[in-house]
Amino acid sequence: MESKKKLRKSLKNLRKKESKCDKKRYEVNIFKKIIKLPCYTRSKFLAIYIANENEISTSKIFTDAILRRKKIFVPKINNKKEMVFVSINKKTKLTSNLYGIMEPISGKIIDPRRLDLVITPLLGFDKTGTRLGMGGGYYDKYFHFLRLRYKWFKPKLLGVGLEKQQIYLAKKDAWDINLFKIVTETNVYNFK
Repeated sequence: MESKKKLRKSLKNLRKKESKCDKKRYEVNIFKKIIKLPCYTRSKFLAIYIANENEISTSKIFTDAILRRKKIFVPKINNKKEMVFVSINKKTKLTSNLYGIMEPISGKIIDPRRLDLVITPLLGFDKTGTRLGMGGGYYDKYFHFLRLRYKWFKPKLLGVGLEKQQIYLAKKDAWDINLFKIVTETNVYNFK
């Protein structure tokens, strides 16, 4: 059993080894799957990450969401080092945050319970829908209320990654928030 720290290092190296050509092909396959999902087509308030460090690009999803007139929100780290989601459009100016991730300089913050769908990056995932992120716990903290799933039905969290990022996680932490779906280049995994 590997520690989460070792798993993260191993998965980061795995992502770096992906050829640009294969990565582009995988991104197109993932995009085609996402835009057919009812949770995507029905969503009005969409949260999506801006890709960084060899993550799956979300640029095609941004373009599609704009064409469909969805309200789009992206993560931003505030002054308290907490993640919030802020509105974004074609004219939004971006800057690099303390982690080197692009984020809006400003934007209207949305209550997370108003979001319909959140497309999340991941380093790894398991067969139960547990997401292994970069280790900051930002998504788990921001969507903590989803642990009470019997009460809250949205947002739905959709992870995006590659098939080779599927791992075995022996231990799930109490604060881990499971994903609703995971989309890879070859599969759509449903968990709830």
